[in-house]
Amino acid sequence: MAKQILAPLNESSRSHCGGRARAGLRKTLLVLEVGLTVVLLVGARACWFRSYQRLRSADIGVPIDNVLTMHSAC
Repeated sequence: MAKQILAPLNESSRSHCGGRARAGLRKTLLVLEVGLTVVLLVGARACWFRSYQRLRSADIGVPIDNVLTMHSAC
């Protein structure tokens, strides 16, 4: 799966000049960039989930005991 993600990114970087050392450095930086993106997305998801949990458990200041709700279909 990683090769499928990295292949288009590697193709776009082939136009650059440089030896094997530069190619290895580019590949390493690319892997680090993709890894950091995944870490940030997972962290953002966890932060969003915690915020959602706090929102759901917050006291809204209105008593909700013995409340009747109804749904109507249009």
